[in-house]
Amino acid sequence: MRPRLLASFWIHAVWIHSALCFTFAPSLRMKQFSRSQCFALRPLRTDIPNSPPSYNLEDEFLQSSSLPPAGAAKSTIFPSVDARYIDGCIPQSLCVSMIDLISSNASFQSEHTSKNKHSSLQLLAPTSLTSYLLNVIREHMPENLEENEFHGKAKLHSVNRRFRVYKYEGSTRDTFYPHVDAGWFQAEERDGTLTSSPHRLQGSRYSLLWYLNDDFKGGETNFYSIGTEKQDLINNKNIVPVESIVPTTGGVLLFPQALSTEMMEWAETNICPHEGAEVTEGVKWIIRSDVIYEHEELTDVLYRYDDVVRETMKPHREEEEGDGVGIYSRSFLEQIDCLYEPVMGAENLGYVLHSLVRFLKPRKVVEIGAGYTTLFILTALKENDLEMKRIAAATAKNRLRLLDYPWTVENTCSSWSETNSKLSVIDNCEHQKETASSAVTIAGEMGLKDYIDFKIGDAFEANFEPESVDLLWCDFGVGARMKDFMRANWKTVKPGGYVVVHSSLTNKNTRMWVELIRRGGREEVTGLPEGSFHHISMLEQHKRFQNSITILQRRGDEYAEPIYSQYA
Repeated sequence: MRPRLLASFWIHAVWIHSALCFTFAPSLRMKQFSRSQCFALRPLRTDIPNSPPSYNLEDEFLQSSSLPPAGAAKSTIFPSVDARYIDGCIPQSLCVSMIDLISSNASFQSEHTSKNKHSSLQLLAPTSLTSYLLNVIREHMPENLEENEFHGKAKLHSVNRRFRVYKYEGSTRDTFYPHVDAGWFQAEERDGTLTSSPHRLQGSRYSLLWYLNDDFKGGETNFYSIGTEKQDLINNKNIVPVESIVPTTGGVLLFPQALSTEMMEWAETNICPHEGAEVTEGVKWIIRSDVIYEHEELTDVLYRYDDVVRETMKPHREEEEGDGVGIYSRSFLEQIDCLYEPVMGAENLGYVLHSLVRFLKPRKVVEIGAGYTTLFILTALKENDLEMKRIAAATAKNRLRLLDYPWTVENTCSSWSETNSKLSVIDNCEHQKETASSAVTIAGEMGLKDYIDFKIGDAFEANFEPESVDLLWCDFGVGARMKDFMRANWKTVKPGGYVVVHSSLTNKNTRMWVELIRRGGREEVTGLPEGSFHHISMLEQHKRFQNSITILQRRGDEYAEPIYSQYA
């Protein structure tokens, strides 16, 4: 064992899975402990579909302040592939403990795609461990990166807490064909979910492979010439790697990766792909993480406000949920659960209407027939107000600019007032599964009562001002009387506004009306002036009833979208 490695070995006594006691120096106070005192694996959900099982590797014993500085270790640089291998920099005891902990307490997902065959899981590592790894690699990594087309000057920042644990088994000849790694943003736990926490000025630039063992055959990490792919190796067995690294227990390999789609395209012609060669005997254990750099601001005047635009325009989940909204939050779904009735068929419509309201930014929405969808619409109206408030604040400082050009439409944004967002609801409350009154009560409990105006009445007796409605949502049993309802209410819709009709395709009465407007039927049979609208219908193919919508936009000669640019 190397002297410097021996000097750092004592840090990791706490990681050994059996209860041990080490004596290193008279000044150190000794303590016995078991592995369970140090770590626990707690299952997490993941924010990416089909992700492998994920766990929080909770640190119950060590704190980063108790970890002495990591000892130095020998590194080998491979300039042809911009890689460096730090041999034996992590004590074997820690590696053995990690294998034992994971294999005894976690489940793997088998991965078998065109490029890889192995088993995997994810860990959210404690900061004590990632800080230690950063100290291990710091003297072997570039502290600073020069500015390039993707980022400004960058400084070494951290190791990603997202660990991907891979297990390659010789019995099934597991392998990972040549590829370039995609980078990740820093990971965190949010509401029991393993998720990324994108930071505008931070991003991973190098992959970190931590080899947990070496008692297997095969399994080298091979780098090939730029552009080499799986089929090349299959067609030509004589292709020789540019570099080949034989794993050793506790070794760490570092090499470039690509974080964004643009960088991945660039990487195909600039980064040597690597493979995890076939394991022929035994089991290979490896942990992959990422080395994160923090970038300086790009000084170009065209990009100087990019961060402001990003922070203003992106979804602000935490802020919005804190204000009682957020349609994917557990609290929201629990509060509206009592409003869901299968016979209404609105389980997906709520999300459709929420997206329409968020996208179109209507000020006045009318809903004929209230219930489950009501809370989605109200939530969207409030989220619009929160978004426009952020826009107003940034615009007031003249900082909401991309490519040094205003990003938002001045008149639209400056005239926005929270008091103008309103959902007018009409329901006769006569349906045997009526949920309208409960929806109003829940709206009050969620802090949304200022956005709703509820009236008990007949939709055919509604009396709205001409051209006053931005979005009219019709969810009531109008059937064969659709033409009468549209004749009475079409002019209340603003030019450019929308009418959304529920259950329009697979029930005979409403379908007849839809077919008439598809064929350009006259106003006396459709209720719509000829040439005054565009329409589209959508069908939920898995359902027999309450399974469709038809969307009409009022157009004609009265409405046309503006043109703001040549290309964008």
